[in-house]
Amino acid sequence: MAALRKIGTSITELSREFGLKYSP
Repeated sequence: MAALRKIGTSITELSREFGLKYSP
């Protein structure tokens, strides 16, 4: 369960970075 949680958080962080970079 802990591993899945870490993966989820990493995905959210990546999505935030991509959103900031590619946001118009």
